[in-house]
Amino acid sequence: MSIFENEYFTLKELCYFIKNNEIKDITYEEKEELNNIAICYILFTSNNENYKKYLKTVRETKGFIMKNNEKNIYFREILQICDMNFTKLMIRIHIENKEYYDIFVNWKELEETTSIKKDEIKKLIYKNI
Repeated sequence: MSIFENEYFTLKELCYFIKNNEIKDITYEEKEELNNIAICYILFTSNNENYKKYLKTVRETKGFIMKNNEKNIYFREILQICDMNFTKLMIRIHIENKEYYDIFVNWKELEETTSIKKDEIKKLIYKNI
């Protein structure tokens, strides 16, 4: 089942979705940035210490996804807006990592906070929409 079929999804599901699907109109380097961010987030929220292998790279990149209304949309920014622990990790504030957690987000809240719509993300992946 696709994350687009539900009203709510987890950020981890979004990461798996970004990681496992081909984003249109981005370079190989941009795809690698997205993969690194997704893997880092998945490992971090799964309390897997291997996230530290990706941390330096992820802090240096934003993970460009698309331009929306003359504004660039970045994957890491979406994760940081929705997950304060991940934000703290990015700006080097010490946190006590939970064992395992999921942040649930609904499409309406995501659109309100980032100005990116569900249909716009769908169009990045599915070529015939």
